[in-house]
Amino acid sequence: MGEEKVFISIRDLFPRLYQYVPGWIRGSYHCISAVTGIGKTKFAKWAFVLWSYKYCRANGIPFKCIYFALEESKEKFWSTVTSELLYERYGIALSYYQLEGYYGILSDDLLEKIKSVQPEVEEMKKAIIVDDDTANPTGILKRVKSVIAGLGNFYIAEEYDTETNITIKVEKIKYNNPDQHVMVVIDNYNLLTPEPGNKLEPIPDLFGAISKMSEYFVRKICKHYQCIGVAVQQQTMTADNIDHRKFGLLKPSHSNLGDNKVVGRDYQYFWGLWSPYKYDIKDYGGYNLTKLKKRLTMLWVEKHRDGDNMVELPLLFHGVTSKYEELPLPTVKDAAGKDIVNPELITIYNNLNV
Repeated sequence: MGEEKVFISIRDLFPRLYQYVPGWIRGSYHCISAVTGIGKTKFAKWAFVLWSYKYCRANGIPFKCIYFALEESKEKFWSTVTSELLYERYGIALSYYQLEGYYGILSDDLLEKIKSVQPEVEEMKKAIIVDDDTANPTGILKRVKSVIAGLGNFYIAEEYDTETNITIKVEKIKYNNPDQHVMVVIDNYNLLTPEPGNKLEPIPDLFGAISKMSEYFVRKICKHYQCIGVAVQQQTMTADNIDHRKFGLLKPSHSNLGDNKVVGRDYQYFWGLWSPYKYDIKDYGGYNLTKLKKRLTMLWVEKHRDGDNMVELPLLFHGVTSKYEELPLPTVKDAAGKDIVNPELITIYNNLNV
């Protein structure tokens, strides 16, 4: 009790969110959800994968990420990371299509800059494994085990099972470095491959695949292997229909998870993303949508098992890159104590290229 914990802090990533959630903690299980086209994949990469890599590298924490890219190729993943590094180092915002030459040959200057960030990309590949081949739950579990086997030693322990009221044997791992952090990301659950049927589950389907994968996270990957589990799961198509808009039910919810809402009870954290601009809202929470437009993404913390729920945070989404950052408060007090538009926000409005 009271000892300093080693974890992936988000204090410098999302300072206001840090007041509610200190960071990404070993053994935790997260869901990132939104309707189509809001930026679930980009948020997963920016807030979880890239931030964790940078934080651990800066603080001497051993880090390994296994990213199951069910929605994109391994090549596209690293191309988007290259785009991130170009923006971070040179302020150059190149889309995936621009970077890959779909809009014509890039200038020699840009090619040199791209070349200059490749050593960092290669360094990242040592810590981040992108798997775009494995898509079934048992295959994913085996892949995770094969990776972490090189980081420590598996052993069998006895544990009391509160569901069956018996003592069972479970497989755990002791990492070579006690500070080892492992993150497992699946993007996304809705593209999992059903497993072959058996007597208990004779008909393979996506609902069953999602249930099985979530069970593996809860009982093995997070609990016994102490990994940070991240699942991207889309909202149902009906979550964006006219009735939801009519009654103002715009925020993502674990009750509207696509293809299997039952696993919503498994998640310790539910991170919902939504865009007020998508619904023709002109002002939200004091933020001017005629200026911010689609750059404003709201992060909705619907579920947080160990802290405050129903917390909402305004983020500035950079669009071409995956970068998200907290927006400043919409208003501040002037010398007379009167609310005025935050000067920091005015600067952001003036510098937007929308």
